Amino acid sequence: MASVVGICNKALILVGAKTITSITENGKEARLCNTVFDTTRDTELRRHPWNFAVKRATTAPSADTPKFGYAYSHDLPPDCLRLLDIAGDIDYRLEGRSILTNEAAVNIRYVSRVTDPNMYTPQFIEVLAAKLALELSYSLEGKAATIDRLTNGYQSALRDARFVDATEDHIEAIDASEWENARR
Repeated sequence: MASVVGICNKALILVGAKTITSITENGKEARLCNTVFDTTRDTELRRHPWNFAVKRATTAPSADTPKFGYAYSHDLPPDCLRLLDIAGDIDYRLEGRSILTNEAAVNIRYVSRVTDPNMYTPQFIEVLAAKLALELSYSLEGKAATIDRLTNGYQSALRDARFVDATEDHIEAIDASEWENARR
């Protein structure tokens, strides 16, 4: 069973620091983990459309209407970290936390903020721990060799996790264009 403390301890071990029992304890390591965990998690979730974090929603117009250019404003869901796409061929603009469009209802896919570590894949846990280690290393150790090692570890974990995540999706066939068919 994954936990925030477990992920932080994995990161602390990578740095070579002492582990913690809670992110609210008074030690330097716990205070640093408490400071950087949420932001680092959200950044890593936003970085890639992780399958476990992708959601779909239908939005309704909000009470606020755009001053010009579009008829409707749709608020993004509160847990939306990154808009991936909108179904259909519609004109829209993302401004702040709103989707501006001329459509009364909008079907969206987005990356959600997943706060329960039990929902994370093992590969995402590796990525998050590696990134946390890199973030923590500046304050806990600051040695260039350690930072280089952790940077390489993070990049490797991210590459591997993205590959595994991408291979879980359905692969769509690419149709040949008229131009390619005409060449034959």
